[in-house]
Amino acid sequence: MYLLTYSAEGLKFLDFLITAGLIYGGDDYIVWGNDGTYATAFGRIHLDRSILGPSGASPIKQFDALIGAAGGLIHEAVESFFALNDGLVFPASQHMDYVAQWFAGLVRRQLADAFKDNGVFFRDIPGADSYGQSFADWAASLDGQLYSGQDRDQGDLTNPFAQLIGFALADPIYPNDMGLTTNMLTAPNLGGCDACISPAVA
Repeated sequence: MYLLTYSAEGLKFLDFLITAGLIYGGDDYIVWGNDGTYATAFGRIHLDRSILGPSGASPIKQFDALIGAAGGLIHEAVESFFALNDGLVFPASQHMDYVAQWFAGLVRRQLADAFKDNGVFFRDIPGADSYGQSFADWAASLDGQLYSGQDRDQGDLTNPFAQLIGFALADPIYPNDMGLTTNMLTAPNLGGCDACISPAVA
């Protein structure tokens, strides 16, 4: 999490993550394990140790892996925010993952830029996230195809019963300098450019 302080967008997420950790207890809110990286229906974050890269790697490669891991944390933080703040408990849709991958990509780019003079070898991999892409272009990309088995749209926003559950569970007390809104979960394009800090929903 300390690495997020070197990213303008990461700092915004850090405020949210610390607040959620204070409310739910740090060790209960973010849990490390070996069973995958994901956010639960109730907003808790599980991180797989493998995202830190292989043991014994060179310091440069380890740091490179940390930048990737920071992006993974941001992805899950997006899903966690929508679960905790807006009461969205349905499994993540393709559109949810589009938004999560957009922010993950932005933070990874900001971190890579911050450390580019320190020998960090992180490079953008085509199709590795959705930053700068429309939803349609991302969904057709290699990264988007990883989520093709999911529903296209977030069920919480289309199912009337789920909307009632979400209304009951929503707890809009969390810092949101990231500017996350449920409108993003149906937006065809979040934009993206080197100068962008927060997306403008088209």
